[in-house]
Amino acid sequence: MSDHYGDFRTYDKPSIDNRKSEPLQNNSSQLDFNDDNYLQFCTNKQKEAFLACRNSQTITSAAKSLGATRSGVRSHLRNIKAKAISGGYVKSTSSIYLVPKAEIKPCDDFNINAKLDSLAGDYHEYVKQKRFNMIVTSAQNSTPVHVNFLANLKKLSNKIKAKILVIPFRYKNPTSVFVNNAKDYWDESLTPYLCEDDFELCGNLSVLGQLKSQPTAVRPLSGLEQVTGDKSAIIGHTKLELKSVATPSNKMAKLLISTGCCTVANYTDSKAGYKGGKRHSLSAIIVEVDGDMFFQRQVIADENGNFIDMLTEYKDGKTLPAQQAQVLSTGDLHAINADEQAVSATFFANDSMLKYFRPEWMTVDDSLDFQSCSHHSRNDPIIQYHLMKSGLNSVENELKITFKMLDDMETDHTKIVIKRSNHDEHFEKWVKETDPRRDPLNCRTWCEAFTAMLDGHDPYEYFAENMMQTFDDVRFLSRDEVFVVGGVAHDGHGDKGANGSRGGLQSFIKLGCPAQWGHSHTAGIMDDQFQNGTNSKIRMGYNVGPSSWMHCNTIQYANGKRSLLFIINGKWRFDTL
Repeated sequence: MSDHYGDFRTYDKPSIDNRKSEPLQNNSSQLDFNDDNYLQFCTNKQKEAFLACRNSQTITSAAKSLGATRSGVRSHLRNIKAKAISGGYVKSTSSIYLVPKAEIKPCDDFNINAKLDSLAGDYHEYVKQKRFNMIVTSAQNSTPVHVNFLANLKKLSNKIKAKILVIPFRYKNPTSVFVNNAKDYWDESLTPYLCEDDFELCGNLSVLGQLKSQPTAVRPLSGLEQVTGDKSAIIGHTKLELKSVATPSNKMAKLLISTGCCTVANYTDSKAGYKGGKRHSLSAIIVEVDGDMFFQRQVIADENGNFIDMLTEYKDGKTLPAQQAQVLSTGDLHAINADEQAVSATFFANDSMLKYFRPEWMTVDDSLDFQSCSHHSRNDPIIQYHLMKSGLNSVENELKITFKMLDDMETDHTKIVIKRSNHDEHFEKWVKETDPRRDPLNCRTWCEAFTAMLDGHDPYEYFAENMMQTFDDVRFLSRDEVFVVGGVAHDGHGDKGANGSRGGLQSFIKLGCPAQWGHSHTAGIMDDQFQNGTNSKIRMGYNVGPSSWMHCNTIQYANGKRSLLFIINGKWRFDTL
């Protein structure tokens, strides 16, 4: 599996000479200079650059023939490609992918603010229902909609009986390759869905249509924690992001969510614009509401606007049965302290995520809690007394409970991967630091584990081999062992950061590769980094005060795109869907 890391862990820096003669490779990320269809999207100068590249072997020679700079030629080529994409003409790896041409058709000549006020009334009436579904995304002014993505959203809307809401935002881009004028408009195909009002979807979730965050904002949710009080909130933005925010101990943690958008990338020709374009997300948030309870999940499209939601693929305006999901990445287990409702919804109920999606792989973080002899509490006489009184101070018994739960997860369709995690390593720490003469109850277990370690075995995996009935069908990862599925790294627990530092989403975004994490019990999405919540009890004794912990897992679909799935009161979706 280690070869999968080659795409994003190695980088051969070109020499200065090589950069002076940058080749014109005709791969999926470049224009096909032999394709005259691109000429319809060119201005006169862009046409000159396109034809010069057709007759040249390098960017340098094309620029020299035009008396221009290499950066100028590259800028022309980027603009041609942007206009081709907006026109529905996209070069894929296998063939030319053609969708109906998307022109910028401005809304009818009207006062846009008055029209938005009128449209908002429809949404205020719609959310008065007790039970409803909504699909929320956003759109940039003076920018074409992604035709295929919108067509697929409409198909999704029909299937799940949801109303589409598009939050409009404004962005002044003087270098836009699209038609730009003084009028404030959006693509006319979006006018039935535009709404920039603030309103409540339910007592625990609001849409903040009036809150505008610059499309180039690196962290669109930054500083919004206190804006909504104790309610969760959705804002419109070109980037998909999710943050779980701590609330008082008597309340569920709240979520801040940015939507992604349904318009094509249209950013300034600048560093900020370049970075914004890299994180431009064709995506939307699905919200299911019943009274004051809600579920939300994300749909993330590929460059062609196609996506998967649940068991259905939405492709080119049509619905198809989705292929087998790649991975169900589950929140930390802590088996002896697992939450009964959470593990039922994740693994064991008839409509659990495991049985519903039937993924190829399932990963488990912190399968062992090791509360029986944790170094965090071994010197606390009160905790030790209660562990002894309840019979929870036996390492052997805790191992049996943990391995029985892992055995019960076995299915014919899914392979289980146990990720090396910090709580699993508490076992090894106990063996190294404990004097067995002072712990007669666990003395025999200690001796066996100590001998196994002397023979080069990991004690947790050693006991799993001797106690688990399904051991041969389960894969135990070691630290730094690579496990990548669909281009996403699933091997890190999340406790270890770069160079031995503490882990966290803020540091993981610098790795440059899509990855999936656990450890913090706090769900989140930041760029291409996803983080699960937990399947343990929300209150574990040591997390006192306000908490951001939530029950949450991640499903990775057959196309490699992911969605966080939250569990609330033992449910992860409403029965009607």
